[in-house]
Amino acid sequence: MTKIVKANPTMGLCGPDRLHPSRTGHLIIALELLKAFGAFDNVPFLTIADGKALAVNATVKDLTCSKERISFRYSPRTIPFPADKSYCELAACSTLPDVVNREMVKVVGLPQGEYTLKADGREIASFTAAQLAKGVNIASLATPNQLQAQKLIPLMEAFHGNTMPLRKIAACKMIAKQEKADLNDLASIDKALDAWLERCKKPPAHAYEGRKQAVDIYRQKRDQLPELEKKIADLTAQMYSISKVKEFTLSIEPK
Repeated sequence: MTKIVKANPTMGLCGPDRLHPSRTGHLIIALELLKAFGAFDNVPFLTIADGKALAVNATVKDLTCSKERISFRYSPRTIPFPADKSYCELAACSTLPDVVNREMVKVVGLPQGEYTLKADGREIASFTAAQLAKGVNIASLATPNQLQAQKLIPLMEAFHGNTMPLRKIAACKMIAKQEKADLNDLASIDKALDAWLERCKKPPAHAYEGRKQAVDIYRQKRDQLPELEKKIADLTAQMYSISKVKEFTLSIEPK
């Protein structure tokens, strides 16, 4: 994170307090954590050579090879990471997205020249024979599975919007407990939070507004816990339902 921020000082990856990251900054942290947890270890890797396919963490069938076209049905083990705006911003200044979000296709033995890569007959990229022989990463290209992953973005936004109040509620209850409030008595909790907020006004008071906002959200949402929890469960089920791999036809043709 620090290396990327230093190398890109104008991107605003970290806020003016040098503590709270921007949306893209949060993505850096998330990707680094997922990388450390081994979440991206099972990389789909497909090699085509001498008319045969070797697929790792992917399946290939109906392979046909000719001078005019290489075509096959293809299905990776998992869908790729969704390439949203923050992902694309990060990809423009760092190799981290390409390192963690990988779906490799390698085609050996093509004559020199440029080739079109198509998914279900739709052009998604162009590569030279040398690039294909080295291996190309198709994870962020507009494959059916990347398009499927993109459908997760609004659901993840909604998930965040519904879990945020739960975090505020938990934080305010913890503060009230530290203030010796009776957690079974809302009036006692409110009194404790008011006293805590009053102390937060004293210098240095730079965090007062954020803490007051947390208390306001707690008071607005504390009676909506069942609805919030149901919404989160519904969104989780929708995300798992969408996170299904699609089989599609991948083809390589001379341009």
